[in-house]
Amino acid sequence: MVGYKTVAGGSSDPECTHVILTLNEYNKLHQRIRDAINDGERAKDEAARAAAASAANAEKAVKKIQADAAQEIAQLEKKIETERAGKEYQIGLNQDFKRIARERANADRGIKPKKERSGYVVLSSRQKKYKYKKNRDHIAEVYLWETVIQTPYVVSFTAEQVMTETQELFARDEQGDWMIGRLGIEGEYDGKYEEMLADRQCATWRNYNIIVEKIFNANAKAGYWEIIITHTKPLDNIGTELL
Repeated sequence: MVGYKTVAGGSSDPECTHVILTLNEYNKLHQRIRDAINDGERAKDEAARAAAASAANAEKAVKKIQADAAQEIAQLEKKIETERAGKEYQIGLNQDFKRIARERANADRGIKPKKERSGYVVLSSRQKKYKYKKNRDHIAEVYLWETVIQTPYVVSFTAEQVMTETQELFARDEQGDWMIGRLGIEGEYDGKYEEMLADRQCATWRNYNIIVEKIFNANAKAGYWEIIITHTKPLDNIGTELL
């Protein structure tokens, strides 16, 4: 072949610039190239199919999660609705129970009309001497008032029940009024008398009739629970019946 010569070092020889292939070698080389291209196309197709399958599986999984979540939400909503209906039913029963208990207590004590009266009765209201530590070296005295209120709830009620039911005495309505306010009680402090005096936020409270203690007593002899409140000033309205 004109212009070509064999070099001693073969393909690693610096003078080697071309390689002459036989037809068979040339065909094999091209076949390997075609095979590589085909392998690449197959790999690409398989990857695309795998991605499509993965996307389909992911979409299926998402739909299942959404369906499961929707079912769980529906079950929870049904449970909530059932519990709400049950709670409303229990509230209705409780209201009926309270009404019947109050009417029976009113009838038993001769309070008329039994259906309209609350059933709370002022049994007594008296002064009491209260001592407290004014400072490290001085004990101060003040006259507070102790009022005993008989509730319409018989002693067979638990203390927890009575504490819950008698909150109606101390709960304010939308106008800010409360039932016990009809006795001239103007507020309730969650603490001792001396703590109220030291509380800067309550600086003017000493001018009002404020409850500073509230205890419950089951009077077995009378058969009814009582609330004993300690407050700072005498009652304005000392009528026997609170309502």
